[in-house]
Amino acid sequence: MAREIELTQGQVALVDDEDYERIIDQGPWFADWNAKRKVYYASTRTRRKDGHKKKYMHRLIMDAPANKQVDHKNKCTLDNRKDNLRICTQSENMSNRGPTRANTSGYKGVYFCTWVNRWRAGIRKNGKTYHLGRFDTPEEAAEAYNHVAMEYHGEFAVLNDIPDNMS
Repeated sequence: MAREIELTQGQVALVDDEDYERIIDQGPWFADWNAKRKVYYASTRTRRKDGHKKKYMHRLIMDAPANKQVDHKNKCTLDNRKDNLRICTQSENMSNRGPTRANTSGYKGVYFCTWVNRWRAGIRKNGKTYHLGRFDTPEEAAEAYNHVAMEYHGEFAVLNDIPDNMS
């Protein structure tokens, strides 16, 4: 069962009932706005001799090692229930993101090539970009991306939702 923890700025974080007391005792908890990603994270601050240190709720719940990240499977960064969290590498965490703000196609991994007047599909794995081809429609490029995304990213893959009449 999930419990709510009230944050600042009118936000609420979800945690498992079994984690509630341990997490609430480490508060007060804040809704920490990440301007780059345009999402909130639940955080608290601890006082140290050299200043304050920020702690994120999802990292505390998962007891994440410093060299790893914690991914929110459903991309809701205030849903800190254990079944929504998983420890991962930075590369895996980046795989579980949707299209960037600069994307014009609406599909992850699909961009328009003005120099050839076609849609391009590409994917990144371990810091390297792979070209998947050029296509007449963004939907065809999205299908190519989806096919390779499962192979490259497995459970971290974010697949494009392509309308049935397009595929």
